[in-house]
Amino acid sequence: MATDRALERAMQLYQIGQFGQAETICHQLLATQPNHADALQLLGLLAHRMDQSETAVELMRKAIAANPRVNDYHNNLAVMLTTQGRLEEAVETYRTALALKPDNAQCLNNLAIVLRQMNRLPESLDAADKALALRPNYAEAHHNKGKTLEALGKLPEALTAYREALALKPDLAAAHSSNGSLLTDQGRLHEGLAACRRALELQPNLADAHNNLGNALGALDHRQEALSAYRRAIQIEPKNALFHYNSGIALKNVGQVEQAVAAFQRAVTLKPDYFQAYNNLGVVLLAMFRVGRALAALQRAVTIKPDYAEAWSNLGLALKESGRISDALDVVQKSLALKPNYAAGHNNMGIVLTEMARLDEAMEHHRAAVQLDPHDAATHSNLVFCFHYQHGNDGPAGLTEARRWDSQHAQPLRKTRAAHANNRDPDRRIRIAYITNDFLEHPINRFLQPLIQNHDHRQYEIVCYCDVWNPDPATALPRNTVDQWHEIMGMSDESVARLIGDHGIDILIDLTGHTSCNRLLVFARKPAPIQISYLGYPATTGLTTIDYRLTDALADPLGSTDAFCSETLLRLPRTNWCFASPANAPEVGALPASDGRPICFGSFNRVAKLAPQTFDLWSATLSAIPNSRLLIKDRAMEDDLIRDRVRQNFVQHGIDPARLELIGRHKGFAEHFRSFGQVDIALDTFPYHGTTTTCDALWMGVPVVTLAGQTHVARVGVSLLTNIGLPDLIARSTEEFTSITAALASNLPTLAELRRTLRQRMLASPLMDGPRFARDVESAYRGAWRRWCADGGSILTP
Repeated sequence: MATDRALERAMQLYQIGQFGQAETICHQLLATQPNHADALQLLGLLAHRMDQSETAVELMRKAIAANPRVNDYHNNLAVMLTTQGRLEEAVETYRTALALKPDNAQCLNNLAIVLRQMNRLPESLDAADKALALRPNYAEAHHNKGKTLEALGKLPEALTAYREALALKPDLAAAHSSNGSLLTDQGRLHEGLAACRRALELQPNLADAHNNLGNALGALDHRQEALSAYRRAIQIEPKNALFHYNSGIALKNVGQVEQAVAAFQRAVTLKPDYFQAYNNLGVVLLAMFRVGRALAALQRAVTIKPDYAEAWSNLGLALKESGRISDALDVVQKSLALKPNYAAGHNNMGIVLTEMARLDEAMEHHRAAVQLDPHDAATHSNLVFCFHYQHGNDGPAGLTEARRWDSQHAQPLRKTRAAHANNRDPDRRIRIAYITNDFLEHPINRFLQPLIQNHDHRQYEIVCYCDVWNPDPATALPRNTVDQWHEIMGMSDESVARLIGDHGIDILIDLTGHTSCNRLLVFARKPAPIQISYLGYPATTGLTTIDYRLTDALADPLGSTDAFCSETLLRLPRTNWCFASPANAPEVGALPASDGRPICFGSFNRVAKLAPQTFDLWSATLSAIPNSRLLIKDRAMEDDLIRDRVRQNFVQHGIDPARLELIGRHKGFAEHFRSFGQVDIALDTFPYHGTTTTCDALWMGVPVVTLAGQTHVARVGVSLLTNIGLPDLIARSTEEFTSITAALASNLPTLAELRRTLRQRMLASPLMDGPRFARDVESAYRGAWRRWCADGGSILTP
């Protein structure tokens, strides 16, 4: 009897949290009765509570050895094994317990939970049903049955099960949490949020409820609040991989990408087979241009789950960025084989095929992506952008698709556009803002620097909204020059638009257009009274909320291209571009052909610009100058498949591939610029002209011959060459293009003189006159501002 009273006292102490005293009594009992099963069990429960998992299991096994016929011992051992992740052993232990006591509903419910964790869903549902057959009013079993039904995709039945659980036990916090999660997944976000909050009112330390609250808040775009909820879940259960995974997504969404990487890495440390976490880790690393690490993460994802279409597709993008284009094509094709109606897979296939200049196929996949997911604005932007690589699509057809984008994605946001209360004084200091993700070592930044650095801050307050995920030393250049700098990484379009409106911006300039990671949905909300497209995109955006596009009369002759634009064209008086000299460029060397070598033509444009018309043009030139060679440099040329395809295109035009030199990237800008030392004459692409590549060639003393077209993308070279005083290098036909290149190639003294003087010619031209260019742009801004003030300040663009 004394033993029974001692054990009863130990249990009472355990239940009120006096664990040390309970443990002491158990050890006293075992000193005299080493095989006292109940004392061994209680010590096991104490060890389990103190996270001494191996000790807990060992003590529970000793209790079972002492008395194998007690159902509770087996049930408790199974709980401990589950905590350790030893799920197969847990299932067998539960079955042993049930063999001893088949009518134990709690044991059946616990078995259902473990079977669900193992994804043995029909067995889990069967166990839950058996528990409920024994105890129809068992609220926890209704809840767990609901979770299994949800995992089976039977959502209405799951919702019914949660409601039955709550009807039986209104204060069951776990059921409120699961109910909230399901409501969130169904798009009933405010109901889901309320249910999660109710769960936390009942049980403030319920980790799952904090996690589900984070999901609801994230779906409502309350990004910081969602992150706080995930962090609280992690505080309660620091070893839960799912919570770290969700935290990683939330961190990415608020622009904290380094912390997101750490969160995903923690998730895969806790759960080594967590393929979704590896996939998202790869996506974030790729956004940060850490391509090697991204490849490793994504390859790990598809190794764990070979049928994971999303990860195969993302791996394709990573391979593309690494220059392995044919490998990229193979793996994106694999993703589509696994999931033929995967919109993102078709989108990524379009991106890879564009990189290969397989433009017709690229357009087909981009169209398929838009058809499959018509509400994805970024995917639709890729289709719009692809139009400009194809001759004949960059005019009316491009405008039609851009307007379709506006109708689908921008026009529904009309109701979010606020009235503009800006002071309508036409002569006051006005607030100009630029928004882009290219404030880094990027061609756009090289053309933006002279403008930003030469603004008149007495007349214009300059604000920048930086969307850069991977800042580099070039990011500091504009930051140290402007009046205000705001980092918007991870902010929603709605939040960015609200911020711009709060700042009272008068003129907002988009530098990205329909290129990747654009913020056109900010402009769709019309946060500033005047909105302008400039520099980063060579055509119309199609948005009725963007009022103007900056250009010049050479790239967009008056009356010839206006019909292709939804915006009003603001033509600068001289040039639309101002070039910042590259810091790492070497001095100009001697003309390569001067030592008797054959003339070497060259192009450093992207392979994506090598449209059929470009091959026609260049082949005609090579045919006209039989001993000439052609050097093409682009990172895509590191890929065997692309090199073979380029060679085959020239072979079809009768050009011996031995005359071609196809090279990939160099390490660093200095090596890149030294490559111009091999080129005598640069050939422009058509219809999509070069911009940075043209300026770089000219800076290195290499003249560029261009073919003028009818639209902006096919007239950039016209503007650049005219502004440095070389209009004679602009052709109006293939025949004239060939004639100009042949004349240059046959006149080495002229070529040598051009090589010697081109850099100085550029420095003396409007193309590098930063102060003058800034005054021209500011005059355009001021004119637009005065028009807005004069017409009463129209509140909304129709």
